[in-house]
Amino acid sequence: QLIVNTGENFIVSVSNSACTVKDSVEITVAAFTPLLSEQTLCNGMALELNVESTGSSYLWSTGETTPSIIVTDSGSYWVKIQLEQCSKTDTVIVTGIVGLSALYIPTAFTPNGDGKNDLLSAEGLGFTTFKMQIFNRWGAKIFETTNPEQGWDGQYEGQDAPVGIYSYLIRYKTICVNRQIEKTGKISIIR
Repeated sequence: QLIVNTGENFIVSVSNSACTVKDSVEITVAAFTPLLSEQTLCNGMALELNVESTGSSYLWSTGETTPSIIVTDSGSYWVKIQLEQCSKTDTVIVTGIVGLSALYIPTAFTPNGDGKNDLLSAEGLGFTTFKMQIFNRWGAKIFETTNPEQGWDGQYEGQDAPVGIYSYLIRYKTICVNRQIEKTGKISIIR
C-alpha cells in the first residue's frame, strides 16, 4: 500500500527469483478546496454555497447535482465531490434567518392600556448591539434602552407623554452587519 499526498510519477518494480518487471504510474492527487465551515444568511437574501474545487460530479444533501446551490434556510449542508476515482465530502453550517439585518419600527402606537399596541418596540433579529432613544419635539431625550426587547410605554417621568409626534434614533449592529447602522424617524402617540 502506498499513500501519497502529492502528484508524482512512481516506478513500480515487482520481482521474484527468476525475473523483475518494472512499470511507471502517474498519480494525480485531486485538489479539493474546503467549503467555509460556517455561513450566515443576511440582508433578506438567499445564500449561494459554491464548491471551488473542480469535480466531475457533485451531490448535495439537498439532492442537487450542480457545483453551487442556493439556500434560504439555516442548517447543515453537505456536498460530495467526485473527481475521477477520488471523492471528498464536506459540510457547511448555515446560521441566521433571511432578513436578519432588517429593522422595523411602526409609525404610531397607542399607549392607552388596552393591551393592543401599547409599546413602541423596534423589531429585528440578530442584534449584537442596540440602542434606541426617543426625543420630544424640543429635542429632549425622554426614553432610552439598550435592550431590543424593551419598548417605550409612552411615559415620561411617570406621566403619560402628550399626544403628538416624537423622534427616534436607533443605533445597532447585527451578526450580518458588523458596523453601526443608524436609523432615525418619527413616531406618533395616539390615545
